Amino acid sequence: MGPKQKRTTTKRTKEEDKSLGSRDKKQKGPCKPKAEITPRVILNDPALQEHREHMGTYAIICKFMGLWPTEKALQTWIKYHWKPKGSIGLHLGSKGFFTIVFSNIKDKDRIFEGGPYFFAAAGLYMRPWRMNFVP
Repeated sequence: MGPKQKRTTTKRTKEEDKSLGSRDKKQKGPCKPKAEITPRVILNDPALQEHREHMGTYAIICKFMGLWPTEKALQTWIKYHWKPKGSIGLHLGSKGFFTIVFSNIKDKDRIFEGGPYFFAAAGLYMRPWRMNFVP
């Protein structure tokens, strides 16, 4: 505010307080209130659309049930058990999920349709990649 501006405040009536509910009241503790509406961002970049299509074609989402192997352990397991002919990209996610991106569609189809696969006694959950996947 500038030197000549004056701050003005108005008090709400009890009816206004009730209509606002708890969302506008002071929060206890260090947390901020949860947003009522989640903002949505839409990006129409052709490169992003191409990347989504590539991931939908060449990627699968996986998780070993009850086991969270390291990236190195996963890479070793994949090379030993699947023996892909092309290269693979491994992307670790949250809650034990990981995404595998294949350079060879035949590798992806062979591995996705084969199985079942196990890491020790932990079974491998696999699903096709989809944008907005929430573990």
